[in-house]
Amino acid sequence: MAKSIPPQEQQEPSSTKAPAAAGSAAPEQEYTLAVQRQDALEKPETRRVDELRVRCSPGTSVLGALKLEREARDGSTSKSGGSVAWEGDCFDGSCGGCSMLIQGKVALACSVPVAKAADKDQRVRLAPMRHFPLVRDLVVDRSRVQRLLSLVPLQGPRTAGAPVQSETPSAIHALELARLDQCNRCGACLEACPQYGVHSEFVGALTLHEAHLRNSTPSGRHQRTERLEAMMAPGGVNSCGKAQNCVEVCPAQLPLVDSIQSVARATTKHMLLGWLFK
Repeated sequence: MAKSIPPQEQQEPSSTKAPAAAGSAAPEQEYTLAVQRQDALEKPETRRVDELRVRCSPGTSVLGALKLEREARDGSTSKSGGSVAWEGDCFDGSCGGCSMLIQGKVALACSVPVAKAADKDQRVRLAPMRHFPLVRDLVVDRSRVQRLLSLVPLQGPRTAGAPVQSETPSAIHALELARLDQCNRCGACLEACPQYGVHSEFVGALTLHEAHLRNSTPSGRHQRTERLEAMMAPGGVNSCGKAQNCVEVCPAQLPLVDSIQSVARATTKHMLLGWLFK
């Protein structure tokens, strides 16, 4: 997970632009970033929308536009009480820290060109994700993601002295595992899920996908039973409402629905036949 960037201590990224098409650079245009802001979760009275104007090329990412606006104001604005706080420091979609609501839909701000996001008035609405506790402005607390992933044992075995069998996967299987292991913990799938929320027990597609991935690896099969039983608990795979919003918003284009269905089949089989192996 990307480290939160303090408003006045942001490091210079290597690039603030989304990949541009070959050819001459497009002329700069003026865009308005309508940013929903709030100083802290416990200060709802500070909630407001600041309209920030920035000139940039159409291929500049939304995150790049935020950075350019901050630089233009030299890190502070008396009108809004300081620069907008946001996360993300990779500018290439790998860290997952800059996920936010762009025009009401969750996306990575570093991967969306500002021209593509803007409406006919060249205006882009930005807001923090709603399914995570607010920290400040566009920054949210995603620590629950790590707590949920702790339900999926990655190291083991837990039983002292239990054997761990070593097995080398085939080339095809190794490529498939590498494809599945692209989650950057951005939380987009959780934000889009109608079952997931601050007051919900549902672990979400991210955790279910991780369980499927770990159960598919040769080194992780020795804890397969523990993972399946964790996903059979309240808030597990049976709490999925099958809305399939998760797969539509995943920036890594992971087959999240397939992973959830795989875990569902495995837990059903374990529930019916697991006693045979105890």
